[in-house]
Parts: sequence; C-alpha cells; structure tokens
Amino acid sequence: MIGFKAYRSTPTTLELDGPILSYTQQPTGITTEGNNVTLVGIATALPVGTGSISYQWYESGYGAVATSSTITGTATTTLTFTELNYNDSGREFYLEASYDASAYGEAPITAGTARSTGNAINAPLNSDTAEINIGPTIIILQQPVSSTVAINNDATFSVLASIGSSTGAGVPSPCIAVIDETSPSQNDINDDWTDFRNKWPSRPFNIFRVERSGSSGWRGVKLPSTSPTDYNVENVNRDNENVSNASDWFTLANLSGYAAGTTVTLWVDDSGSMTEVNVSASYNKFVADCAAAGLLIEYRTSALNAENGIHAERYIWPFIDDLVGTSLAVDPNLVYQWKVNGENAVSILDSRTVSGSNSNTLTINDANVGINTVACSISYPGAVNSPLVSNVVDYDAAGADASRRILNIEEFDVNATLYSTQVVNLEDEPFEINLTSLLTPTSDWNRIYSINAPEEDIDVKITLKGAGGLGSGLFRGGQGGVSIWTMTLTRQQEYVVNLGAAIWPSGGNGSGVNGQHGGGGSFFYRGGELLVACGGGGGAGTSGPGGHGFGGGIGNEPQLTSVGIYPGGLPTANTTSPFSGQVARCTIGSYWATQGIAPCVSIGSTHFFTGKDGQKSTSTFTTPVIRGYKAGLNYQFNGGNGLADGDGGGGGGAQGGGGGSSPFRRQGGGGGTGFAAIPITSATIGGSTASTGMIRIEKT
Repeated sequence: MIGFKAYRSTPTTLELDGPILSYTQQPTGITTEGNNVTLVGIATALPVGTGSISYQWYESGYGAVATSSTITGTATTTLTFTELNYNDSGREFYLEASYDASAYGEAPITAGTARSTGNAINAPLNSDTAEINIGPTIIILQQPVSSTVAINNDATFSVLASIGSSTGAGVPSPCIAVIDETSPSQNDINDDWTDFRNKWPSRPFNIFRVERSGSSGWRGVKLPSTSPTDYNVENVNRDNENVSNASDWFTLANLSGYAAGTTVTLWVDDSGSMTEVNVSASYNKFVADCAAAGLLIEYRTSALNAENGIHAERYIWPFIDDLVGTSLAVDPNLVYQWKVNGENAVSILDSRTVSGSNSNTLTINDANVGINTVACSISYPGAVNSPLVSNVVDYDAAGADASRRILNIEEFDVNATLYSTQVVNLEDEPFEINLTSLLTPTSDWNRIYSINAPEEDIDVKITLKGAGGLGSGLFRGGQGGVSIWTMTLTRQQEYVVNLGAAIWPSGGNGSGVNGQHGGGGSFFYRGGELLVACGGGGGAGTSGPGGHGFGGGIGNEPQLTSVGIYPGGLPTANTTSPFSGQVARCTIGSYWATQGIAPCVSIGSTHFFTGKDGQKSTSTFTTPVIRGYKAGLNYQFNGGNGLADGDGGGGGGAQGGGGGSSPFRRQGGGGGTGFAAIPITSATIGGSTASTGMIRIEKT
C-alpha cells in the first residue's frame, strides 16, 4: 500500500552519489635555462571509494599531449619533457583528472559482495594552467639612481645586468700571477694546474713573468706542461718603482671587456728574489686602470702560501680555493637602450646632448630646466623576461642661476657609522665645521667629514685651522696654524676633512698631572690624497708655552711618503716617545690595504662610505660619489709626547711637533708643521686659539 508506505525495502551496497574530485597539488609554471621540464599535478576523490582516478595532460589550444621519445607521463600525475629549447617558451599545459566508477564498470557488479562507488559528481576536473619558459633570465645587479645637476652639466646614469645569476656564482674572476722564478718541480706546477682546471674549467689565467735581475731575462718561470695549456703568458718589467718602466698589466690581461663590479684576482710573489717594490710602478698603474674601469681587486702575495705551508713559488695554487673572487664578464648579447621620458634617448639640437644610449652608462646634458624620467630597457636573445626595464628615476636639470651652489656633507667615524647629513647652499650661507660649538672631543676622536658637490663644479674659498694646544697656569698653549686657499670642488668628487683636537692622540700627550696636550692637526683630502694640512699648537709645560703650529704653505714642509710614522717610529700611537711622527701622503686604510687598492687611487663611484674593517655606511643621498678616502691606518696621531711630569705634548700636523723632553725643565711641546700640495692664498704660523680645528667653505 503505497499510500500508507507499506512497501518492501531491501538494503544494497551501491552508492549512487559518487565522490567529489579536487587537486591536492596544482601544476605550477617553470622558468629554466635547462632543456628538461617536469610538471606535477595530483588529485584526490572524497569520500574515498572503490573507484580510481585517471589522468590526461593537455596543451592549451592543441589538445591532449601524446607520448613520444621526448615526452613521457602524459597519462600520469607527472609530465616530463626533454630536449626543449627557447622556442618552447610560453607553452601552457593543464591536467585533466577523471574518475572511473566501480559501480559502472564493464564486469558485472554483484550487490552486497563489495562496496561499489558511483561516478564523481564533478568529473572531469581540470587543473590550473602551468606555463613553461625556456631560456636565460635577465638580472639587474645595479639600478640607476636619480640625479640633479645644473643645466649645461653632465648627468650620468648607470645600470648593470647579467644573465641568470644575481651573485655571479659559477662565473669566476680572471687570475693574474706575477712571478720571476719558480724552484718547485715541474710535477708540482703540473699538479696545481690540473687541480685548478678541474675546479675552474674555463677561468682565465694570466702568468706575468717578471724580468729577473741582471741579464737573466724572463726564463725563470716553469709553465704548466699538462693539457690544456690555455693560459696567457706575458713578459713584464721589473720596474723598481720607476713609473716610466711600468708594464700595462690591465691591457696584457685583456680586462677591458669586463663590466664594472667585476673582481680581478691578483697574486704577486714577494718571497725572496722579487718583492712588491720591484713591480710597484706596474702595480700602481694596474690599480688605477682597474679603478677607472670600475673593477675590484682581490689581492694577495706569496705570504698566503706560507700561511698554509705551501711553497711560496707555487703560483697556481692560491687561485684554486683562496683567490676566488666573483665576476661577471660583459655578455655581448646584452642590449641596453636608455629611455628619457619614455622615448629612446637621443640628442636634440640646441637642447640636449646624449652619449652612451646603447651602453650600460648614459651621459645626458640639458640646456633647458626641467624634471625628466630616465630608465633603461635591457634585452637578451631568448631571455624569458626580455626586455626587462630598470627602475624609473628622475633627472632634474636645475636652473644654472645664482641661487644654487649645493654641498652634501656626511659625518662618519672610522667604522662607517653615519652620525649626520647636511645639505648646504653656499649662495645662502657658508659651510663651517667648528667643533668647539658642536662636539666635545674624546680620546677616540676620529670624525670624518665627507663633502661633495652633487650638481655642478663649485668655485670656493676654504679656510682651514689646526687646533691650539692647551695652556698650563701662566703659560699658554701654542696656536694652531691657518691656511686659506681657493679651488674648484669637482662635481661628485669626494673631499674629506679631519679636524684635530687638543686631546691625545689627536695631539701629543702632555706628561703627568701638569703637562698639557698639544692641539691636533687638521687635514683636507681629495679622496684619499692629502691636499692641505695645518699643524696644531704645542701644549704648554709648567715652565714654558707651547710652540705655534704652521699652516700649510708656510715654512719648511716635510717630504711625505706612502707610509706614515707614529711618534718615535713605534708601531702604534703611543704616550711615551717625545719624538714626532709624520702622516702618509695618502690615506692607506686598514681594509683597502688588503684589497689591492693603492692609497691615492679612487675606490670608484659609490653611494656608501667604507669603514676600516670593510663596513658600508648608509646615507640619504642618492647621487653617487667618487670616493677615495680609506679609513684607518692614516697615521694622523703624530704629535710627540711630553717626556717628564710637566712637559707639554707636541701639536699634530703633516709632521708633529716634538714633546717637551728636558727633565725638570717642564717644557712646552713644539707646534706641528703644515703641508700644501696645491697653491695657497695665505698661511700663518699660529692664528687659531680654539682647542679644536675648524674649516670654513664659502663661495668665491
């Protein structure tokens, strides 16, 4: 009786409603420089039944993928391609998952003997689409930065790109070994060469054979005789510091084809018959050439071998694991195209000149005021992201009127700690650092003021003063020397000021309770090159005044050499020797001394200042600066020290003043001497009574 639900009911094991398909792993797109690609997709059916999931891969726009000698897994969760090339870039694939229901199989299904499952409700189910891209990837290593310059001045924008690696890993640096003879056996040389080539199959290796002393020529170096003999051998001069006899290592090593930022590895034998001095002129030229090209140098000598128990003249061994570097050679297939305001950068008659529009460095000079956008489009054949556009930056051509003469100032210490920045328009006010009103000197006195003109060359008048020495009772400390000169501050060139103070070790140490400190010298550098120094005044003794310091450009000045001298010739700044020290001609730097960069040479155009242990600063300024100042090991602590209680310390300077040194006479210290490598308008002996140095920069 159906109306009263009086019908028979028989239980069965058949589920007429099947499971629902879903993907637990979607296939994802792949970008690779290789020629093999694997795509994976995995589906599941819930609730789990006795049916099974089947798969088929499809290519968008073409249909089911067929199995072949280079394509496998077309009906599985894993699709594999081999022998692809960049013509396959952009192909898209997806996976179709279906469900084979057990309730509707071809063989008879016996109810009650096994649990059967119906069709999946949402079958077939397609996965996400996965795109494959075959070919290299363009990586931008260095983005351009905004620039503001006065009209009719050059603005420079740089970009650096590579293929496939942001670190240069696996693209090794070129090697240069400089040596005049080898006593190890031929087997040792061959074994080192084999080990080197096994690790570095394509790394350039240059052997520079130095002319041996006397008439021995260049025959003293054993060359690897085992295959491959793919090294470059050049005979170079033993220059013995004679600039006219320097060899051109840069050209001989064929380094002109490397991009800025490349590291060159250099090893020089200094084990006996040859020392660094024998090739110093060639080395200094090489460093200057590398700096001009933006190349870095990783430098060691045969002391590296000795540190590891290896014969000093095994000249290949250091490059296997120690002198590795990292570099990116210029790829001729990388194509640069600069854009200004979205259009290809071109010269415009009477308005704009452009050079380097198809290189990695663009120079642009506008005659009209205005703000423009600059970017670089970088292309590479087969690259999956070609063309790649750099960051878009501003190019501000500022009006060349009488209202702007801009200086950027950064205040650091030797650890590259940035204390402050300042922007000064000399049209509005002079720039002055007068530490008496700004900062109290301490014993770790080491502030470094880096100054640059970011927009245009500026003609200025500069006044520099050394610090006066401290007085004792009735006796005054000596006055610091003063120099005044005019010069042009070149745009984007770093100029550095170090100002002395009447405290050790800036000035010489006063002895005992009553002897007073000498005043520190003040120094003005272009990059790492000392241009002007003003001597500090000597500290007073209890029985006599301190001597006055000399401004740069007056009196007898010392002949400065490449290495400075601490007081008494001791290895560090000290409080004991009354004998004065002397500064180096250029800053040496604790860090840069280990990097193969000569003291006077630029370290390149950067946005950061480097500390004594290689620390890099940060700054709010975006205009790059051609830096050369090398912090640490500058030997500026050179005032002699008081010998006995009551003796004053000498003033600092290009050469420090001697400390009071006659027992029981309690003398004052001598004043420091000045130095000038450029013309000086006026200079005085004494003239500065403040206990800290001072600099004033004003428009001419």
